[in-house]
Amino acid sequence: MKIGIAKLIEDLLLLGFKDVSQLDAGGTSYAVIPKFIIPAGSSADRIISLGVPAPADYPRNVAASMHVKADPHLFPFGNVPGIRNVVASPLGDEWQYWSYTFQIRVDNPTLELITQINEVFRKN
Repeated sequence: MKIGIAKLIEDLLLLGFKDVSQLDAGGTSYAVIPKFIIPAGSSADRIISLGVPAPADYPRNVAASMHVKADPHLFPFGNVPGIRNVVASPLGDEWQYWSYTFQIRVDNPTLELITQINEVFRKN
């Protein structure tokens, strides 16, 4: 059974995402979806790059963040209490780290994670 970044990338490809790649930064591996279409919210239909961190034991554990690369940035850096916390990303200046707590079950972890990521965009 695959775990970690290999599991996350395999699952994303099975869900139909194209050209998913691995990016390593700061001791963490990320699955990068280069042409992620935001489904709803104030940035609906924007095409971004989405970076999803993969702990070494994914899907047992999931990181409490997602990383967004958009030109221009979707939101300014900073904290809006109860809505979003956007700070610098270890992936580089073009990226933003969005802090969120994701809760997944192991039944279909990656689908659940993507569903929760879509909900983050829906609320913003």
